Amino acid sequence: MELYREKLRVGLRKLYYGEIIIVISAFCSLLALIPVLGLLVGLGILAATIAALVLSIWGLVKLGDVHSNYILVLILTILNGIIGIFDEVTVLDFISIVLSLVVVWLLIKTTNHFLEEIGRADVIRTGLRALRCNVAVMAASLLCMLISLVAPGLAVLLLVITLIVSLVGLAFYIAYIKQASEAF
Repeated sequence: MELYREKLRVGLRKLYYGEIIIVISAFCSLLALIPVLGLLVGLGILAATIAALVLSIWGLVKLGDVHSNYILVLILTILNGIIGIFDEVTVLDFISIVLSLVVVWLLIKTTNHFLEEIGRADVIRTGLRALRCNVAVMAASLLCMLISLVAPGLAVLLLVITLIVSLVGLAFYIAYIKQASEAF
């Protein structure tokens, strides 16, 4: 059991760092809207996104020995990263939003299983709050995406709103991952 706890601690910690990088790059994407800084910040965001994806993959590989659901999360994360390369509002964006929610749900569900074994109901509740928040984020993101298709003039404003709502979801998710990694 101690080996599994160590793998859970290490893998979740890497996911935590990857998510922190995603939050920082999301904040920086607001700066990318400034014309002079746009290209430079855009390149920084690309580098940060790649670093976050590598950390997430590394963490999930560590977790893969613990439970097969983590391997599924790894596959979905890689698939979502590939889909994220395409930068237009399309069916792929919809799929990416849904995949992100499935990744969060599966990771929380699987991690909560191990947290239940060690009696950490407090962290489990944090995970369930993070999941509910991310469901709301997905709904808001999909709504903004649909509105931007109908009213393209609002696209930038809706992008900013979606980014802010996503940051709230990430904050709950990051808090959960951190608490879960510390619980093991």
